[in-house]
Amino acid sequence: MRPETQQMIQVIRTVMRLLGFRNSDLERKLGVSAGYLSRVFSGGIELRFDLIAEIAELMGLRVDELFRFAYPETGEPPSDMAVRLRESTETFRPAPAVHAGPNPEELERVFTRSLRKFFGEVSKAAGGE
Repeated sequence: MRPETQQMIQVIRTVMRLLGFRNSDLERKLGVSAGYLSRVFSGGIELRFDLIAEIAELMGLRVDELFRFAYPETGEPPSDMAVRLRESTETFRPAPAVHAGPNPEELERVFTRSLRKFFGEVSKAAGGE
């Protein structure tokens, strides 16, 4: 088993323990047989990225968060190839998603309708139509 794979397995097991998950908890949610994760963690079954992503999700984490535990920022400069890749893809980076939030006028209309309905039902229930 590659050292990187062993490191990822150790991180998954540690995170599971810290968050209170047992192998059996995740095996049930994954829909796999009992002992499956033990075989993965011992190297008997190959650790796949899909499984890492599923385990992260079941524990309430995003995949990138789990990988950051395994590979935190070291402060080391990027490799030459990483620099070249960044430079060559600089113009192809997608713009960050912008969430404008709810339209204030629409929000006020919905809120007003809801309050009128609520107080109308309360008034009817109290017998004061």
